[in-house]
Amino acid sequence: MQRSEFVEHSRGTRSSEPTAPQAPRVHRARAQVSYDRRMNWRGTMLRVILASLGVAALAGFAAAIFARDDILIRVVMTGLLTAVAAGIVAIASPLLARPKLRDGTLMLYGLVALEYVLFLALIWLSSLGGFAFDDELVGTTGAIAGCSPILIGGTYLQALPSARLAGRVAICVQSIGALAWLTAIWIPVMATTNLKRQWWESGWALLLLALLLALTLLRPPRSRPWRLIGAAAAVIGVALLFATIWDAIDEDEAAVGPIGLAATVAFASPMLLLRLPGWQKWCPRIAIFSAAMIALTADLAAYVDLDEEISLRSAASFAVLGGCATMASVVCLAANRRMQLESAEYGVQLRTTCPRCRRELLLPPGASRCEGCGLGFRIRVDEPRCRNCGYLLYHHTGDRCPECGTPVLLEAEAGRAAPAELPSG
Repeated sequence: MQRSEFVEHSRGTRSSEPTAPQAPRVHRARAQVSYDRRMNWRGTMLRVILASLGVAALAGFAAAIFARDDILIRVVMTGLLTAVAAGIVAIASPLLARPKLRDGTLMLYGLVALEYVLFLALIWLSSLGGFAFDDELVGTTGAIAGCSPILIGGTYLQALPSARLAGRVAICVQSIGALAWLTAIWIPVMATTNLKRQWWESGWALLLLALLLALTLLRPPRSRPWRLIGAAAAVIGVALLFATIWDAIDEDEAAVGPIGLAATVAFASPMLLLRLPGWQKWCPRIAIFSAAMIALTADLAAYVDLDEEISLRSAASFAVLGGCATMASVVCLAANRRMQLESAEYGVQLRTTCPRCRRELLLPPGASRCEGCGLGFRIRVDEPRCRNCGYLLYHHTGDRCPECGTPVLLEAEAGRAAPAELPSG
């Protein structure tokens, strides 16, 4: 009886043991599996690149000695094509290690492989006497190259939660545009030239729609309802373009107004995402204002018969102003980024001991977890910054911000914590 009671007691003790520390082990195992998969992908791509370059080198060496001149030219072109494709794959291979960029990188690989096969067909099948699809292959390679930036960019955006709608819409619309181009390329020879032109122009109109919608919907419309106005204007403008292309209406200027409004909203959408402090906020605002004035000038020229010279001079002046403001916004963003990297958080690591598993840890600022038990840590580094423009005031001895002139001495004194008093008695 005593042995039985001891067994029951030991079983109960084992069943009541906490199982929380097992979760980090599972997490580490999954992370290791994910890491192994990424390394396998990169290893496979590296072997494919090296094998392709090796085959191209051997073929070129053999052709230079034994082959005829026309074969030698094709072998050299194949080697150059292989080198270009391998270079693109090699440059993009580090992106596979980032989960949010993996789908877009795989899309890039697929399009590069498709273009590689088409170019090989152009190089080697053109020598066949009965092959009569050279123009179609050239058009197909051009169509795929034209829609690749939207497809790849949409795939990257689809991995971001805030831009998922923009990515999906861009991919769907551009896929339809690619089908329109392929229809224009591969329609029967007896089709009229006007029909082919209409399909080509339809594909370009869909590419424009995909670009406008992708930029307009970079953030969910519920956060900025005015984005819906830009999306609706883009759809209406492209619909009017379709009506003009397929001879449903005769007014070519009907789509100028909606497309101008959509282009203004599409330009403003990414510009307003730039978080610039203080007076720097005026750079994207001036750029957006210039884009709106260019669209207004185009509307006046289309609907009110504004003088051509005046409209061109006005559009050119606002284009120069908007271009300079856009470049100034980019420069300010890069300068602020560099200033942030020079802050106290850059390179800071805190050495501590995990209170749960007693493991020695070296933690960076921000959120992190213990590798042993999964305990979460959040380290925050407070720095002296200007309340107006965010300029870093570390080692600054003046009483005003050197960036915007805001008084900072009183703010530093007010934010200084008072020393804690010892309890009496």
